[in-house]
Amino acid sequence: MRFDFFLEEESMRAFLQEFLPRLLGSDVHALLDIHFHVHQGKRDLMQSLPKKIRAYSSFPSNTIFVVLHDQDSSDCKKLKAEISSLFVGTEIPYLVRISCRELENWYLGSIRDFATLNPRLNISSLQGKAKYRDPDSLAGWEEAQKLLGEASNNYLSKVRLASEFGKIINMENNNSNSFNAFVNGIKKFVESLDK
Repeated sequence: MRFDFFLEEESMRAFLQEFLPRLLGSDVHALLDIHFHVHQGKRDLMQSLPKKIRAYSSFPSNTIFVVLHDQDSSDCKKLKAEISSLFVGTEIPYLVRISCRELENWYLGSIRDFATLNPRLNISSLQGKAKYRDPDSLAGWEEAQKLLGEASNNYLSKVRLASEFGKIINMENNNSNSFNAFVNGIKKFVESLDK
């Protein structure tokens, strides 16, 4: 089985390269043929995707398209519907997931993991804050930088931070609904391989 991930930016690839082996387990991950198509932002992704869909016949027959796109200021449901509409009339198995609002919001759903990168944080007081119960509503990158504080000097790059969180993010107890939707979507596709 081949998974082709169509990504908006490099940080998404950095996160997934570390995260997917953890999510899938090393045995399953080793059996999958995973490809990342990184774009230079939303516009590039949305211009490129129709071309990739038209070229689908040149992909191996067991290919699944996975599109991961930041919500930013868009309406999440409309954005997902817009991307999904590109697959209408095709036989391509696909999964569209929107990270609400940004990829960094997924990290905020697992607030305890920030203590790994900034030991000065008082995690118990942070966990009690209402805003971290709905991390998909926050300004992800800005909030992540605040939590890292002085430690942010070590993780100023979105790509570096993504790679670190791919290694540590809690996938069992995460408050980000969009992260959980992504995890569950990937798991369903992988489970279908056994049938």
